[in-house]
Amino acid sequence: MKQKIKYIILISLTVVSISFLEYTKNQKIKEIDNQIVSLKTPIHFLFNVQYMFNKAMLTQNKALKLQYIDTAEYFTNLIKNNSEIKKFLQREKIKISKNEDNPVKDSKELYEIIKNIAEKQYLNILNSLENLKKFKNIINQTFMMVDLSIIVLTVLLIILYENKRHKNHLEEASFKDYLTNTYNRRKFYEIASMLPNDKKHTLIMLDIDHFKQINDNYGHEKGDFVLKEVADIIRHNIRKNDYIFRWGGEEFIVLLKNTDIEGGMKVVEKLKEDIENHDFQGLKITSSFGICETNVINDNILQELDRALYESKRNGRNRITVA
Repeated sequence: MKQKIKYIILISLTVVSISFLEYTKNQKIKEIDNQIVSLKTPIHFLFNVQYMFNKAMLTQNKALKLQYIDTAEYFTNLIKNNSEIKKFLQREKIKISKNEDNPVKDSKELYEIIKNIAEKQYLNILNSLENLKKFKNIINQTFMMVDLSIIVLTVLLIILYENKRHKNHLEEASFKDYLTNTYNRRKFYEIASMLPNDKKHTLIMLDIDHFKQINDNYGHEKGDFVLKEVADIIRHNIRKNDYIFRWGGEEFIVLLKNTDIEGGMKVVEKLKEDIENHDFQGLKITSSFGICETNVINDNILQELDRALYESKRNGRNRITVA
């Protein structure tokens, strides 16, 4: 469940990141589109200048002529590099005032001026448009690569995490007894080697009494059930920082960290009582125990513990012997 939540969070972050990038990309493309529109606008202004001037030349009303030229000047002010047209319109105003205007000649002259300016501006616009289109393509490709990279990175992270989790699972499995879900001997020696030797620890070894008879009389499936139930009883009687190991067959070792023999005796007595009183699907089971206190775990200590367990069995079983 935790892995699923992690994946959901990771995928959600990926979706949010890509959405944000898409929004950013669209904003930039919108900016470029606005620039493209603005680049095309000056050509329209030139056409408006020409149109207003032609209207001025066609009317005989002097006041209306000047009004049309004022409008043409307004559009001229919206065009870059407009000085040539502006000078022409200023001259035309003077000529109109003096009744010296020549509609055909003046219109042709303005047409040539506008044509030259339009050609220059159009070339600039074409170059700018080409550059903007290239930039637009670059933005699209860049953001596409970034989106793809985020997706690939997300997939790689999931694969790496899954590989690590699988590796940890395999490593954990190599230290676990699959039946009882307790640690095995290999893990016992690893943990024992790391224990601080300036602290007292208690070791408990227990063996299920007459376990062979359970397998012989009721079958191995029943025997497996008893082993799992005993492991659960032990697990419920120790702390989270203590350890339980399946030592072999029907034997378990319990490691109580930073616990002296007095504290260990309380645990082992409770274990003995709980196992004895537990209903194993109609069966009553007992266990024999050996217990010792030590600050260093080695083969000598384990031998003493094993001897203590043997003493419990030799003296009638279902009892505790201190090594």
